[in-house]
Amino acid sequence: MAYTEARFGLGNRKARRSRAGEDTADFQIAHEPAGELRERARGPAGAPDGGLCPRRANRRERKTVMLKGGCLCGAIRYEATGPVTHQTICHCTMCRRAAGAPFVAWFSVARSALRFVEGLPAQFRSSAKAVRGFCSRCGTQLTFAHDDAPDLFDLTTCSLDDPTLLPPKDHTHTCSRLPWVRLADGLPEFHEARPAA
Repeated sequence: MAYTEARFGLGNRKARRSRAGEDTADFQIAHEPAGELRERARGPAGAPDGGLCPRRANRRERKTVMLKGGCLCGAIRYEATGPVTHQTICHCTMCRRAAGAPFVAWFSVARSALRFVEGLPAQFRSSAKAVRGFCSRCGTQLTFAHDDAPDLFDLTTCSLDDPTLLPPKDHTHTCSRLPWVRLADGLPEFHEARPAA
């Protein structure tokens, strides 16, 4: 399996060659100041909701909700802030093969909104324009980056600590759907990729 470098948008890095011949990288990771998100949404003191103004908090939550997740073994942990886009279930053959599953649920965030707070994914260029990130210890697939969308990262929905936070909104690449998979959730289905907005 050939590994390759991918830009995670986390600051400066220095690539190095490991003994196994894999490309690895050193990253400088920025962290969100503790309590900053909570303070920005805080309302008047003494409010019955514990100081959070519901209208302001709800509006802020849609924009800066903190999503946390990681791999199966815990070696890699990430945090991502909204807004979230492209909540989908992909049926393409490459996602299926990479995950060893009949389909994969994804969501997208801005590259600048993703922070790895523990470990870093290994990277595999699965096609001429796409790089997939996964845990080199347990194999959990975590990220997908496409050269044509340099400002976005896709994350596997089920690597979230709470995948119920981001239910899928459609199915993509259903032309590759396995014949024994029956779709009965009523979500929009796209034969190939989702049409550009």
